[in-house]
Amino acid sequence: MRIFFLLAVLTATLCLGGCFTKTVEAQNYQQAVAEFGKPMSCNTRPDGLKYCSWLRHRINELDYTYRLFMVFDRNDELVRTYTKSVVK
Repeated sequence: MRIFFLLAVLTATLCLGGCFTKTVEAQNYQQAVAEFGKPMSCNTRPDGLKYCSWLRHRINELDYTYRLFMVFDRNDELVRTYTKSVVK
């Protein structure tokens, strides 16, 4: 029964993924913080790129999380964004 429920949630997530996504308007780190709040984590790599993540949605009963990741250069300008959904 739990597997059926998890499959139903996964299907709904894939079909309705656009409901949780938001177009990223930010072009730099300061705008990202203004738009999404303080990131959950932010790490600067030796090459100067800053990797930050924001928790966008969580369903505790299913161990489901949806995260937004953003990468910034040395001048805090946005390089790329990507998202990741995890169901445990």
